[in-house]
Amino acid sequence: ALLCFGATTASGTFTVTGGVAPFTYSVDSNTSGASIVLPAPGPTTSVNFTNGGAGSVTLQVQDNSGCTHQVTINITQPASAVVITRSPGATVNLACNGDTNGTGSFTASGGTGAHTFTVTGNTTGGTTSIVGSVLSFSGAGAGTISVDVRDVNNCLQTSSITITAPPALVLTPSAA
Repeated sequence: ALLCFGATTASGTFTVTGGVAPFTYSVDSNTSGASIVLPAPGPTTSVNFTNGGAGSVTLQVQDNSGCTHQVTINITQPASAVVITRSPGATVNLACNGDTNGTGSFTASGGTGAHTFTVTGNTTGGTTSIVGSVLSFSGAGAGTISVDVRDVNNCLQTSSITITAPPALVLTPSAA
């Protein structure tokens, strides 16, 4: 089973016992996209696969007597990937240059089990707090807040929110 949705890290081995060498192998199905290198007909009694995604690998072996056997390895994955929803969105617009009242949140869902947040960057001067699967920030000035979210299988999703401010308002006096 894959630990993360969409991963392509599955590997496995098909092993022959019994029969009469030499053995000839064929791949009947490979819906996982796995990398499989079949040996030349001969005494080899195992076939490995690597880099498989969700799906299945079906291998058939035929021995020197013409006997065949087929077996399938099914590769499963979690129901969904870790997802981060940003609120109010990818950008928070401050009303005035120099304001430090930006607020927002990141909400984690999907993946497997509970989520862990790590703030990987915060150039806003804002403060963050975590309650359950929500990381909120407040008091943010212009800048960016970036987070990593991991589930219990260490599956990673990253996201950021940029806080923008308009150009500074300047009133220049002039005397006549």
